[in-house]
Formats: sequence, structure tokens, C-alpha cells
Amino acid sequence: MPAIRIGLLVNSIAGAGIQLSYRTLFETFLEMGHDVYLFVLYETGTEVLSVPERFCCLEGASLQQKEKALVRRISALQEEREFDLFITAAEYMTRHIPVPNLYTTVHVTWSHKLGRTPWKRVFNRIKRCRRYAGKNVIAISRGIADDLVNVIKAKPKSLQVIYDPYDIRRIREQAEEKIDLPTADYILGLGSLIARKRFDLLIRAFARLEEQHLKLVIAGEGAQHEELLSLSRSLGVGERVIFCGFQPNPYPLIKNARLLALSSDSEGLPRVLVESLILKTPIVSTACADGVYELMGETFPDFIVPTDDPRRLAEAMQRALYAFPPIDERTCAPFDNRRVARQFLALID
Repeated sequence: MPAIRIGLLVNSIAGAGIQLSYRTLFETFLEMGHDVYLFVLYETGTEVLSVPERFCCLEGASLQQKEKALVRRISALQEEREFDLFITAAEYMTRHIPVPNLYTTVHVTWSHKLGRTPWKRVFNRIKRCRRYAGKNVIAISRGIADDLVNVIKAKPKSLQVIYDPYDIRRIREQAEEKIDLPTADYILGLGSLIARKRFDLLIRAFARLEEQHLKLVIAGEGAQHEELLSLSRSLGVGERVIFCGFQPNPYPLIKNARLLALSSDSEGLPRVLVESLILKTPIVSTACADGVYELMGETFPDFIVPTDDPRRLAEAMQRALYAFPPIDERTCAPFDNRRVARQFLALID
């Protein structure tokens, strides 16, 4: 296949969610020999890029200035050669991207993020409807796609499901890095210490387990650190809960855990669950998104539990410690970065 010109636009590349997905897609297209450019709104995390000359941080102090910079940069590049495909996670920027074959990716279940008051929910739903109306949309899970059409009531021009890309080989290589690991067996919780992640639920479930030798490692930073520390002490497990902060490379922690537990109230299609399966680590999750059922429902249904139920979460964790099914390589295959990249390339007319 001859080199294809591809543009990617994302808010920033510093982070482990959408940002990591776009970094992986960028690197994968480069490895496949394509003519790819990465545009970002905010210049953070650029040190991770292997080809900085194909990276463009949009100039300007305001969003309006960045919009103008995006149009100028894309137009200049298209004078040399037109883009065959352009992909963005910034749906509010699509009107400033003068490329016919333009796709917007959706990584969150928007109905979970509309707000609490009725008027705010209505306002934000209408806002999302307008932003996706008549657009070519890529959802990263079937659950997100269903939510966008059936709950948000958006009417995109087209809607397809393409999973986020995971560089399976690189993840497994990074998992071999030598780091200081707990000397005892441990359960892992990974993510920002914020209310939505519900680490309070995980700590309460951990306190119910029979195994007194196990540790609970919580890797992440956030506003709830002191509150969670106090909770663990009040439940009598303060000596067994380890807060290890943000980990730039969490994969050794994931690989060596007895299991990974996700306790969130809401997610899209949680990366940490896919990464755990890539590293053959058992998983337990709350039913925090349709994407969880999509990933686990067929093979690991007994390890999905209701949200906000520490007893059920503890029971599932107990089962997973001793009776988790073998993790087949085929479980991870749909997320392979080159397979995902080929699905995006298939969008070119």
C-alpha cells in the first residue's frame, strides 16, 4: 500500500486515556510507513514522540487562536498534498478541519456526563446532539455507540465501532521493567483518586476479604488521597493498603498483581481492563459501562458486579483469586494496534 497522508488531532498527548490511544495510533501509522501528522491543542507530553517534526502544537493563547492556527497549518500541508484521512477526538474542532474524509472519535459514555440537574442534562444532551449531527463518528465500543444514538439521540452521518489501539508487544516489554514491587501478594487498583473511580468501594471490599496476607496497592494521585487513607485506617486495613502514587509505567505492577479490580461508577471502555488481559492478570470490575460487558460479558461474566456494592465486589475478588478462567490470546486480538490501524485505513474511499 502506498503511503497515505493522515492527520490526527487531540487536546494533548500527556495522559493514559484518549491521549495514549492517539499516541499509539500515531506511532503505528508511522511504523506502517504512512505520512502522518499529529496536531495537539496543548503542548504537554511531547517528549514521548519519536518523530517530533511530525508533531504540531497549535499556537495561540485562546481556543479561537488555536482554531485559526489549525486551519493555517492544515491548509499549508494540503498545498503539498491533500489528507486522505483525518481523525480527531476534539469534536468541537471539526468545523475548522478542511478535510472531506473527516472522522470524530467518541471515547466516553456521554449520558454519564450530562450533569445532575434536569436542565443541565437537557442542555448538555442538546449540545452533544449538535456537535455530532451529520458527522462521521467512530465509537470505541458498541455501548458508547448505542448510548450516543439511543440516549443522547445524536444523528451522525455515519457511526462505526473501532476499538482503541493497544501496542501489545510494547506493553509486554514495558511490563518486564524492574521496579520496586510489594514483597507480598497484592490486589491492584489503578487510576486517579477521584470520586468517580470509587476507591472507597474498593477499600471496603478489600477489608471484607478472608486473606489477611494480601496487600491492596492503589496507584494514582488525586484529591481523595487523605480521605481514602483515613478510610483504610478506620476499617483496620491501613497497614495493608499501599498508596504508591502515579506510575509512569504501571505495567510491571499490573503483570505481578494477583488481580486488578476496577471499582468505578462510570467509564467508557476501561483501558486498564484491556491492559490487564494483555498481561494475563485476572480482572474484576463493577458494571460501570456497557464496554465492561462487551469486554468481559462472554468470557468472564462472573467477575462483573453491580456498582456501589462492596459485598458483591469482595465476593468476586475472592473468586478471581483462585478460580479465574485462563486468559486466551484471542481476547486481546481485537485491540492490537496494527489491526485497529487497518480498520481506520479502510475508511478511505
